[in-house]
Amino acid sequence: RQEVQHQVKRLKSHPSIALWAGNNENEVALRGNWYGTDTNFSVYKGDYIRLYVETVKSVVEDLEITRPFLLSSPSNGLHSESEGYIAANPYSILKGDIHVYNYRDNTWDPNVFVTPRFCSEYGFQAFPSFEVMKTVSQESDWSFSSDWFKKRQHHPEGNLELPWQINLNLFINLDLLDTREGMEEFLYLSQVYQAVSLKTESEHYRRGRNKLNDKNEGLTMGALYWQLNDIWPGASWTSLEYGGKWKISHHFAEDFFAPILVSPVIENNLINAYVICDKVIDDHLSLTIRIRKWEFEESYSKTIQVGPVCRDEGAFNIYTEQRYNELLEAGDCKTGTLDMYRMNYCLMSFHLTTGITGDLLSENYLMNAPRGLVGIGEDFPAGLQQAQVQARVLGPSNQVPEGPYVESYDVEVLTDQIALYVLLEMIGVKGRFSTNGFHMAQPTKTIRFYSKEYIGKAILEEALQVRAYRAF
Repeated sequence: RQEVQHQVKRLKSHPSIALWAGNNENEVALRGNWYGTDTNFSVYKGDYIRLYVETVKSVVEDLEITRPFLLSSPSNGLHSESEGYIAANPYSILKGDIHVYNYRDNTWDPNVFVTPRFCSEYGFQAFPSFEVMKTVSQESDWSFSSDWFKKRQHHPEGNLELPWQINLNLFINLDLLDTREGMEEFLYLSQVYQAVSLKTESEHYRRGRNKLNDKNEGLTMGALYWQLNDIWPGASWTSLEYGGKWKISHHFAEDFFAPILVSPVIENNLINAYVICDKVIDDHLSLTIRIRKWEFEESYSKTIQVGPVCRDEGAFNIYTEQRYNELLEAGDCKTGTLDMYRMNYCLMSFHLTTGITGDLLSENYLMNAPRGLVGIGEDFPAGLQQAQVQARVLGPSNQVPEGPYVESYDVEVLTDQIALYVLLEMIGVKGRFSTNGFHMAQPTKTIRFYSKEYIGKAILEEALQVRAYRAF
């Protein structure tokens, strides 16, 4: 009781706290017999009620009246309480919140995810960058099968699941994993896998905000991924590396949790584009769809006036005009006159802008898994090519964001082909880029680096590294 009192008094002034939860997964653990408690279920249930209902709940509600108290997470909330505090199915997707971890399906496919009322915990593993891993290793460790690398993974079967998951959607040369080059590529690909998986699942939940299906599933009013920051340099679910460096997923989170988001998806052979509005604006909006055949020149472009869709909060389907195959045909997504139209031959981009000023509000892409984008045989020229990407520091910028940053520099990125998941790093320099893990559909792109320390252009040029997805 004293511990609960102390923690509530210490934490209740923090504006980031939305509600109090008495425990994490204890209700579902008891109901699911995670720890062999079924043989004495009534005893454990009695202890559960004494601790969380009669002690924790009563103390919190005495000290804090501005936020609700939830006995457990996940839980069915008041429905769990009405069932004697441990529901028959605490994981109901029709009530309360759920936790989701999926390492067996292709998590780049939104169809593998359920549509709950609230998903309060979900996530995917990734390793930190080589820059961070190098600080706790020596050269003989730089191999996927080394004892050191295995001990950097605490999730059971994690080093089996990660290569398998990566290989579902991305090209990975498994023969090189026991070399430094192969290990560095694996670290990078693990971050791409994590980022796109989080993006796919998060956008799925956000698109479900206003929808109910025929099973009464939907009206998803929240999503919280696990987790933010790390306590050690190793494989984990975090979007920040040990020390605070941003993984690709943290950059992606800025976009998939943006207050205004355009989110395209293939549903029932239709390409639908949703706008998710968590911020109300009166502007009339425009949606531009662009298609490229794995070259810089567009093969199709269309702009649609969608009106003041964000005058209300919610998720709105603003584009269902064409069937999937019709849009592929409009973009000439094939290799020759006799071939079928296929998504493999094209990259689609969706751009949401304000109608008057043309300011970009949100940008998103739709494509097949990169592993299948390389053309075979005579079709090779029509597929994704191996991009040669370079980067250079242009010079200081006058724009410095709020936070721990003291100066910023513009960085120009150049590519000879469409490049996917371009990653920039400033080795040994504390700071972050304005975006990362991005696609390049044009030969050049200017990114900004925000530095936490005063530093010169010459040092940054030495520190700058760039890599992109290797198609083969």
